[in-house]
Amino acid sequence: MKRFLPLLIVTGTLWVPSVQAQPAAPAKPAGPPPVTTKTFDDWLVRCPTAPQPMPCDAVQLLLEPKSKQRVLSLSVAYDQTKAAHVVRIILPLGVWLPNGVAVQVGATKIEKVAIRRCEPFGCVIEGLLDPKLREAMRKGGDAKIVVFDQAKKPLDLKFSLKGYDAAEDHMTAETKKVKLPAAPAPATPTAPAPAKPATPN
Repeated sequence: MKRFLPLLIVTGTLWVPSVQAQPAAPAKPAGPPPVTTKTFDDWLVRCPTAPQPMPCDAVQLLLEPKSKQRVLSLSVAYDQTKAAHVVRIILPLGVWLPNGVAVQVGATKIEKVAIRRCEPFGCVIEGLLDPKLREAMRKGGDAKIVVFDQAKKPLDLKFSLKGYDAAEDHMTAETKKVKLPAAPAPATPTAPAPAKPATPN
């Protein structure tokens, strides 16, 4: 029997891993982050603005209600160079890696998605968003990610699709406004120097 872990959806604040360090000088009060945000029901669109405008992403963060620990993070962005949407999922540490994970939205299911790597903040899945899965996400409905614990038992991590279609539309439109860096011009081959005439002895 699959277990269900209740989650708390957070759209107003985002968990960011930090490293404690001893400052060389008294720290100045932190200003607002250089990111503009807009909420679409259970999804948040983030658009970095400094040091220059950067591609946006639509994100949802899920917390365990009692401990307030992050259990699941989903981020969808638009890659202009590939003209495709990409997804980044951060899972909790301690999942059983060999089984991968399954992502299910309505009747659409992607099996055995590989976990690319694990960092101190969690295990990461990255890649292109499957077109069929994206279409199902835009329609809404039930959605979950199935992970396996160390006992190889499945655990359902349910997430919300409320507001996803509007969040994706806004994120994609804002990302397309960001100018891609110009490709470096190909190097012009240098013409060989003319040979000097031989000097008679």
